[in-house]
Amino acid sequence: MQELSNSGGRVSIAQLQTAANVDIVHVEAAVQRLIAKRSDQGSRHVELLSSTELVTRGYVATVAAEVNDIIQQEGQVTLAEVSRRFDLPVKCVLAYVVCAPSVTVCAFACLLACLLACLLACLLALVCVCLLDAP
Repeated sequence: MQELSNSGGRVSIAQLQTAANVDIVHVEAAVQRLIAKRSDQGSRHVELLSSTELVTRGYVATVAAEVNDIIQQEGQVTLAEVSRRFDLPVKCVLAYVVCAPSVTVCAFACLLACLLACLLACLLALVCVCLLDAP
C-alpha cells in the first residue's frame, strides 16, 4: 500500500514487483487478496485497472476533478480525449470517471446548455421565417 500511496494512487503490478523485489506471482496473489479483502469489507478503496494496475478511489477522484475542470474551461471533452490524456481505457473512464458525482453534474449541465442553445436557435429561425412571411 505504501508504493500505491507514493505513486499518487496509481501503480502498475510490475512497479510493485520491482519495489517488493519478489516474484510477480506473489505480487499478483497479494493484489488479489487486497482487492478481495476490500470488497468483503464493503470498501472499494482499491480497484484493479485492466489487470495490470491498481488505482485508489483518491486517484479516481483526482481524475474526475481534472475532467470537471476541463469541461468547465472548454465546455466539453470526449471520452477518447480523457482516455488519451490520463492513459486510461475508455471502459475505465466510463466506469469510474464519468460516474463520479462532480463530473456527472457538470456533464449534465453542459448537455442542458447545449439543448437550450439548440432550442434558442430553432426559435430564432422560426421567428425569422415568420418575419419574412409577414405581409
